[in-house]
Amino acid sequence: MCTLSEVLKSLECLPVLGSISFHDLLRFVQFACMAKPAIKQHTLDICHPPEDLPGPVEKLLAGVLTLSMDVIHSFWALLRQVVWHANAVVPSADDVKQYNRHGEAQGIGKSDINTYGDIYPPTRVCLASDCPNYQMAILTDPATYQATRFTLDYGALPIFATSMYCRKCFRRYHHNYSVHKNTETRAYYPGVPCTIQAATHFFIDTPLLELFANAKVFGWQVNMNCARIYNVALAHPNVYMLNNKLAFGMPLKEESVGKSWPCSLKMRDEDVLNGFFIYSLLLDKAEKQSQLVHEHTSQHRTRIDGALIVRNKETEGIGQEAYPHACDKCFVVLDDELGGKVKIQAAVCDGNTIGHPCCTVHDCKLPLDNHRLRFCSHHQDHRNICAVEGCGLACSPGSNTCHITEHQQLEDAYYKPAKALFQLHARLKKVGLSIPPDSMAARQRRGGRFLLGEVLDMDGGMC
Repeated sequence: MCTLSEVLKSLECLPVLGSISFHDLLRFVQFACMAKPAIKQHTLDICHPPEDLPGPVEKLLAGVLTLSMDVIHSFWALLRQVVWHANAVVPSADDVKQYNRHGEAQGIGKSDINTYGDIYPPTRVCLASDCPNYQMAILTDPATYQATRFTLDYGALPIFATSMYCRKCFRRYHHNYSVHKNTETRAYYPGVPCTIQAATHFFIDTPLLELFANAKVFGWQVNMNCARIYNVALAHPNVYMLNNKLAFGMPLKEESVGKSWPCSLKMRDEDVLNGFFIYSLLLDKAEKQSQLVHEHTSQHRTRIDGALIVRNKETEGIGQEAYPHACDKCFVVLDDELGGKVKIQAAVCDGNTIGHPCCTVHDCKLPLDNHRLRFCSHHQDHRNICAVEGCGLACSPGSNTCHITEHQQLEDAYYKPAKALFQLHARLKKVGLSIPPDSMAARQRRGGRFLLGEVLDMDGGMC
């Protein structure tokens, strides 16, 4: 680390900095640290700072700081050791906005340099122990594409994601994983990264995924509502002002941020679900000090299904952290009438786990191919047998029961539209109201509000 005396001594050799304020010096260190990941991409020796900054970075810093190129060059000569060995900075939202605005003006991301928050592989060398270039040669053949990064502190950021390639073992290194060209397997790096790739062009920071996980636990939030909350309340650093423009005296015109970006800056519900699944799997693997590996070519849902099934099986029974717990409040041992020992143990269940779609054959463990099916693929022949328990006759055409009148009456009663929920929907529809499919649906009636009791009373009584 460079000392203050060394900096002052070097300052004497740089007269161009004589009229520069200390504030400009501090801001140079701040923005140079923000640009350090991009600088490293142009440096073979990442242990030492380069003698000169890459040209696009110099232009970027000159634009952000409104200083000449000579001053930026002198600043780097003076402070490159300070910048290179400094810890990661935590810029303000305004700093990030300025950085990206000037980066776009300089063509950052379109040539050799990217913007703040960009995604790179966590390694510069091959990590495969069987590779001839293991931890030796620098990875090559960078592939960069545009993406969106959802953060908790800075909102949705337009970024560039870069992957690198090892020509010896044919592995391409991405931010979260590496892919072998021959086997087409995706092997995630050990541990939990700070940012997780939820889709090809969408990345989510792990603090945000942790927020979503707790929202599901304590607020029962579905993926769509998690995405909606983020887009409305977290996608912009000053969102509290943007949502209340009249109160804060802001112009009512919409900002043009992200309109020219090819990747949407709006989070989708599938991004929340994918990010949550991968985050949970990586946490589980990190706790067990193992590695997540699955296919790379298949669709995302199919790709992680196998890992999720294994994870759920391992969690059943003894896989629960509190499974061996027993205390005087939840576990009681008594003597029965015959002198034997019996136990009374509390069981906790969640209403959401009751009624999961499963095969109609009792105790069948095979999953359904589709939640609308009654039987799994192994028991599909049962669909042609009468649904009444104990009856083995064939079903009548277009029915789930046989020709016996009593059995057909049971089926008719089952589907009879006399349920309370059905009646409620009918009454709401009768007065011109409907239950929206989600929380953001447009109101269909603007003249006033109805209380639920009033709606029910309109049809002659409460259900």
